[in-house]
Amino acid sequence: MNNLEKYEYWIQYANYDLETAEAMLKSKRYVYVAFTCQQAIEKAVKALHVLYIGNEAPKSHNILYVFELIFNNEEYCNNISDEHFEEDKEKYKPLFTTLHSYYIAERYTDYKRQVSESLGEENSKDLLDKTKEAFKWLESLKQYWN
Repeated sequence: MNNLEKYEYWIQYANYDLETAEAMLKSKRYVYVAFTCQQAIEKAVKALHVLYIGNEAPKSHNILYVFELIFNNEEYCNNISDEHFEEDKEKYKPLFTTLHSYYIAERYTDYKRQVSESLGEENSKDLLDKTKEAFKWLESLKQYWN
């Protein structure tokens, strides 16, 4: 599989996770909305890592860490002609950090209980909407790869 095919593979499964998040919202399983949102964005960022850097992303679930491995590198940032790139990058960093906390919550029972208490329909819908917006932005970065 070449890097473009690997990118497409990651994006396919990221889309599946977004669809799962929507299904979890409809079934009122809010912790799983958050977890699958995290999974979708993690996979989208790992797809970009494969595309831009040319190898698999490190075995980390920290979205912001993997994202910064790519886009704190001048070589890759210089290829991006979007005048709002830096602004968008800063806009989505807090979401990436928030989503990482939901990955951790899924793995640790006590933390999961605390997180589930903070999630409800409105918060979960808002998280899913923000995740979809960030996902579209991440997908748009493919166009600058050469």
